[in-house]
Amino acid sequence: MSFAVRVDGLGFRTVAGVDELLPGEVFSQTQPQLIGMGDDLAQRRALMVVDAWRILRALTVLGWRDDVESLIAVSSQDVKDMYTRAPVFRRLSPFVELVASAMNKTDADVDELFELAATIE
Repeated sequence: MSFAVRVDGLGFRTVAGVDELLPGEVFSQTQPQLIGMGDDLAQRRALMVVDAWRILRALTVLGWRDDVESLIAVSSQDVKDMYTRAPVFRRLSPFVELVASAMNKTDADVDELFELAATIE
């Protein structure tokens, strides 16, 4: 069973897959706990899973896509494969952390990317 979790942490619902996400939701394969305003940021980040198309669109909207793709072009084959073939991107993925670090993006920047991606229809 999979879940669509509201990015504000105030609810979730069951879904068959990533394609059923609505704006403002992220994908989770484990049943989440409801997250309130005062809960741990790391827990919220662990729930941030967004399909690849939405991440690509958010990168374009933020103006980061060309820089990301330039970085990917000179990276290892594993990194290239991850970027071009991953069906979803996880906020706490080592791949995401690697790219963010190489681009000098802060945790807040990456959170913004995932939060924006979750709202794209």
